[in-house]
Amino acid sequence: MLAISSLLALVGLSLSVAAQDPCAAIGSTPSSGKFVVTTPAQVLSCYNSFPVTTSDKTTQINAVKGYFNQYPYKEIIKNASAPSYPMQIDLFAGLDAIVANPNIKTEFGMHTAITDLFDSLEDAHISYFNQCFQHASFVQPFSLTLVNGAVTVSRVLELTDATATSALFKTWQSGFQGRDPKSLVGAVVQKLNGENAIDFLQAYADKYLGVSHAPETRFNYALDSYEWSGGILQARSGFGITRRPSEPITYEFLLADGTTFQTSSLDWTALISATSKTAFSSKANYYQSKCVAAAAVNSAAAKNEVKVVKFREQRTASEKEVGGFFKVDAIPGTLFKDDSNAFFMLPDGETGVWMMSSFAPNADQLTQAVIDTWYKNMALGLTTLEKKGAKNLVIDLTGNGGGLVTAGRQMAEYLFPTGDFTPLEYIFGVSNAVDDVLNNRQSLVQSSGQLEGLTDLNGNPITKFGPQLTKPGTAIPGYSQKFTNKFNYIISGGNSPLLSNPLKKGWSAANVLVVSNGFCGSTCAQFVTILRDQIGVRAASYGGGNKKSVAGTKSFDPTSFAAGAIASFSDLLALYGKATPGSTDSTLIPKAFKYPVDGQMPFWTSYSSRGARPSFPTEWNIDASDFYLDGVSLSDPMSVYNQILAKGIFASAPVKSTTTTTAAAPSSSSTSATSTLTKTKTTTTSAKPSPSNTCSHSVCSTGGKLVSACSSCVAAVCAKDSYCCDTRWDSTCVSEVAQFCPSVRC
Repeated sequence: MLAISSLLALVGLSLSVAAQDPCAAIGSTPSSGKFVVTTPAQVLSCYNSFPVTTSDKTTQINAVKGYFNQYPYKEIIKNASAPSYPMQIDLFAGLDAIVANPNIKTEFGMHTAITDLFDSLEDAHISYFNQCFQHASFVQPFSLTLVNGAVTVSRVLELTDATATSALFKTWQSGFQGRDPKSLVGAVVQKLNGENAIDFLQAYADKYLGVSHAPETRFNYALDSYEWSGGILQARSGFGITRRPSEPITYEFLLADGTTFQTSSLDWTALISATSKTAFSSKANYYQSKCVAAAAVNSAAAKNEVKVVKFREQRTASEKEVGGFFKVDAIPGTLFKDDSNAFFMLPDGETGVWMMSSFAPNADQLTQAVIDTWYKNMALGLTTLEKKGAKNLVIDLTGNGGGLVTAGRQMAEYLFPTGDFTPLEYIFGVSNAVDDVLNNRQSLVQSSGQLEGLTDLNGNPITKFGPQLTKPGTAIPGYSQKFTNKFNYIISGGNSPLLSNPLKKGWSAANVLVVSNGFCGSTCAQFVTILRDQIGVRAASYGGGNKKSVAGTKSFDPTSFAAGAIASFSDLLALYGKATPGSTDSTLIPKAFKYPVDGQMPFWTSYSSRGARPSFPTEWNIDASDFYLDGVSLSDPMSVYNQILAKGIFASAPVKSTTTTTAAAPSSSSTSATSTLTKTKTTTTSAKPSPSNTCSHSVCSTGGKLVSACSSCVAAVCAKDSYCCDTRWDSTCVSEVAQFCPSVRC
């Protein structure tokens, strides 16, 4: 009896310790296969058990300010308005408010508040990723998608471990009221927490998924959407698996038989890898192993970092572990594919598709050999489509996250070798103290290839970053003594692997269509901007909720973020951290964080001198697509392509002056790797409109440029905004109809 009493006493002591130590409570939870299944409240209790003082918050926030003093949009965000994306955020005032907030008393609370502030900037290039509190995933039982305008259950969550999956669904068992969750796949979700499902998901995306200025892009990012990645077609969702739980959710379904079913409230459930369980043996052990030690490892790794998207790779690995990706049906008739590209013909026999997930090879080390092979693969895929008789080309950039700065321009020049290109202009601003540092450095993150192939506007190769890119120029708002410059990038002469396999005929601008769900980042956005502004290629968008970027149209900008380049915090610290102490701006120069974080931010920004608003960064200009594709499924690419064919987009191509992609076939003697393209310019003549109302499309929809003589409304708009008749009738032109054409209602 004494032994049993002693055992009970020890058990009681263990339970008491767990109650006093919320991290130990997780460590004492039995594993279910490869995971520990617990509650969000338990995880957040552990996360919030590490206090932070006002002094500590001040130190961390001041370090954050040092990095974001280099943020190229820090003044724009204070008062951005139409025709740009609207925003009124004083970033530094928001950071100061975190320090002053007496309710933020924990380290986790501080990091969460900083992350929320950055999410409100709606810029996917920004990340603030604290390693300490990233060891639990919070999940709901479903991933959702959009099918023909209705929110639909695309799949039931299934972990990589069957035991853990079973334990997970036991936590929701009562909420399903005896119904098999798998029977709800394909059901329409009418309401979430009593609210229209589309509106609920838009609010969720706006709060937690600040990836883009366009609300349609944020909405699409919350849902299962297809993407080409790693050589397979798969889908991913921003809803259903998250790093931070929101409120419990009640689902109301419309079933195939016309009846409805409503779940009870389903809370988010927390998943922790069983391999991390030992770290939760106590608060002290958790902080030492997951915060202190992890920060030291990450700091060492950052010194040799090639990619600045490390935080996204970590998130991807976590999502794969908990089933955040799933493979969708293969595309029929694939002609060629690699890890980031797929090429295939559509059933009409005349339309080829180039599906591209990234403007960089899917490789850990971006060596020149890897990059050359990647370029050769794209050339092979496109020439294969040409040989198969593709008269039209769809460039599907759904989910494309961007890539190498030079790649977009090189691919644009490959597709349109006779195109009349004007360089995108890049503007970079620094202070005097930082300029002193730059002028003594050879290059910026040279190992990442960011400057490969770049020249200044005089054609001189960039060899010294500081002296060549920070010559005195136009002042940038928010910087007291600044330097700017603009630089160009070009195909690297006859050495480009693209030139060894040129297109024999190619496609005219009217026969090329860019397609995007809005998530087309950085280099992807710059590529599309060049094609639309300078070549006249048209674009199509699809998806989105009830919140619109442009009133009166479903079309939205397929490229709603487009920074010139990004840099990791470790890169910025290495670049700027040697500024002279005591200089006038030394408090706003990057320095080591008190609480280490991984992350990145835009570093310079791009301007399109041939665009609608050449004096404003491309990221902030709203340029809605020319077409909107109704009736598609976000997770089914063929539904997107079928809509393109059904709309007859290529058959209805406008007649206008344009430059084709025609390239002379190389002679039999010029088949070596150094063969070059022969530029041939072909021009068609615009049809002359009659003076009556004979516009090529409605003034209430975006499209090709209109002619003043086609209607009095067009004449009134173009008298105030010549871009609408000179280049394109974009979303700004549509919005100006209400202002200058009182008799027209859109």
